[in-house]
Amino acid sequence: MARKSPIKIGIIGCDSFHTKALFQQFQKTHDLEVVWVDTTIRSEKQFSKNRHKIFKKEFLNNPKFKNVDLKTRPYLDGYCILNVDAEIHLNILRRLPIDKPIFIDKPLTLNLRELSEFRKYKVMSGSAFRFFPLLNTINLGEEIIIEGPLSFESIAPGYFWYGIHLVEILHTLGKAEITVNNVEILDEYELVFGTIGFRKFILKGIKRPISRYTILTNGKEYNFDNYDFLYKMLAHSIRDHFLKPQFDLNQTEEVLRAVININEIRKSPL
Repeated sequence: MARKSPIKIGIIGCDSFHTKALFQQFQKTHDLEVVWVDTTIRSEKQFSKNRHKIFKKEFLNNPKFKNVDLKTRPYLDGYCILNVDAEIHLNILRRLPIDKPIFIDKPLTLNLRELSEFRKYKVMSGSAFRFFPLLNTINLGEEIIIEGPLSFESIAPGYFWYGIHLVEILHTLGKAEITVNNVEILDEYELVFGTIGFRKFILKGIKRPISRYTILTNGKEYNFDNYDFLYKMLAHSIRDHFLKPQFDLNQTEEVLRAVININEIRKSPL
């Protein structure tokens, strides 16, 4: 049965491009309404400060949020934590109602020991690629090769920044435990070798500016770079979570574990 009133969302975090992208998709998505955007909570790290100066203006200048009564916060249906610094996600979460559904931008955390506390809340977290329909239609072979952009920022060390997308795609395809065997670091790209379940995989991260992701498996090639569609699918998945919270953080945990393993091997490659 359809809701008679839109889902009221509060957004926390104005230091990420995802804030702007998801806000625009929420405005287009049926039965969603952003009624509150917090423009004050950010990390003390310089990267966050720089981005915060850019993105907060869009919401400070939006007449819709000029005179928002913060007393309305308890009546929100759900929250999105979109801060770019994963190290502050848990502290923000602790300030929110434990009974409300919450989306937290990737990476959820840099520390797996925090997961037990995240699980106490109705948390959903993951890269937009997890919700891309194409990935559920691919007939996998014995090996999966995924190629895509790879860049780095200290606020999300190693593969926590862009490399996590490659890992998220891999796990969405293979849906099994990821074992990382080796990482080759070259000037123009990096190669991550391992297995997912019984299949071998290679992740190829391209260090020059590119936008396309490519999947090679079972003799076929799949390409995609439609980011607007990716954000659209993510917005719809967040809506579904807010309507009926039942998100499983096990996949998120497996992706984070694989990223941590990659980062550890990068520090001392075999």
